[in-house]
Amino acid sequence: MTSKRQLVVSVVFAAAALALLGGVLWWERAHPPATWSAMPSGKPVRGAALFKDKGCVRCHAIKGSGGNSAPELGSDLDVRRTPSQLVVSMWNHAPRMWAQMKAKEIAYPKLGEQEVADLFAYLYTARCIDETGDAERGGRLFELKGCNRCHGGRTVPTKESPPSLDSLRSSASPVAWARAMWNHPPLPNDEEPPQFEARDMNDVMAFARKGQSIGLDWLLVAADADRGWKLYREKACVTCHSLRGEAGRVGPDLGPGRELPATIVQLAGSMWNHSLAMSRAMNAKGVKRPRFSDAEMADLIAFLYSIRASEPGGSATLGEVTFDGRGCGSCHGPHGEGTESAPGLRGKDRRYSSISLGTALWQHGPEMNKRVVEKGVKWPDLSEGDVGDLIAFLNSAPAGRS
Repeated sequence: MTSKRQLVVSVVFAAAALALLGGVLWWERAHPPATWSAMPSGKPVRGAALFKDKGCVRCHAIKGSGGNSAPELGSDLDVRRTPSQLVVSMWNHAPRMWAQMKAKEIAYPKLGEQEVADLFAYLYTARCIDETGDAERGGRLFELKGCNRCHGGRTVPTKESPPSLDSLRSSASPVAWARAMWNHPPLPNDEEPPQFEARDMNDVMAFARKGQSIGLDWLLVAADADRGWKLYREKACVTCHSLRGEAGRVGPDLGPGRELPATIVQLAGSMWNHSLAMSRAMNAKGVKRPRFSDAEMADLIAFLYSIRASEPGGSATLGEVTFDGRGCGSCHGPHGEGTESAPGLRGKDRRYSSISLGTALWQHGPEMNKRVVEKGVKWPDLSEGDVGDLIAFLNSAPAGRS
């Protein structure tokens, strides 16, 4: 009888513990920590120089330019775009990378946190490469949408005439195309512009490029998200488009909660589709429609897409489980408090991010890997979801500290 009662009590306590854990996880998911953008702190143009100067290009290629002994890092098919995805990829391939560097007698370069931020910004930008469209279909659309009426094969264009198809080919990069769609003058007689859906604009640009693939857009590499934020205000974009969901704006919210088109050329198509409506809204508000240079459009695009590269939210509870379960606790302590083998990671008045995790891996990874090998254990793999949970755990206060 006593044992039966003990069993019932044990079951009740187990159920209560599970319910409590479920409640904690639900609360953490319902109240995630504030996220922040990781990309504006890094400059792609500095990252491009570092990619070459630090020797990354010897093994990794960007759009086919570079070494081939390690994975391509700028493929338009590569889905590793966010800082957390880059950290996971770097972490999981690190031991193989270090072994190859040692075999090739490549000196291990030093990287600080700002340099990692710059490299991540460059790699993020390199993945913002538009897919090459269907040139044959684009040619049909070029005629069907009436583009050929103004942009036909003119042999001697005048200063006032629309650019010829050959002129379009010379400036058919994603950013320049977006700038051209925004700056395009109104159609004759205030005509409604033809609409471009899905990948239509990619196909038209492919036709203009004669089917040539799209390489790295250096206008975007040289762009600056901080300058883009300044332009967003100076060019009066903020008059019609909110970034934080404020009511009463004419145009759609462009903040992180609203998805932008998947590619820059599709964004150009969206600009074109709404061009007439936007002009009318500006006229009604007495706002002069601004024009953009290629560099300004690149900065604006960099800003709009950078505010979507925020750190993932996560559960500190699951992060602690992951931290100990993946073996991190064997050196750093099960709660990240530190041991004789490795330092403590929490409670040091610092905030962790994908950038700082990537920096720590780069600076201390080889020594960590050496100790893992000595212990005879496997280097732990991470999934993308682990990063947000680990960051939440490492940024939480240890027991006994508020």
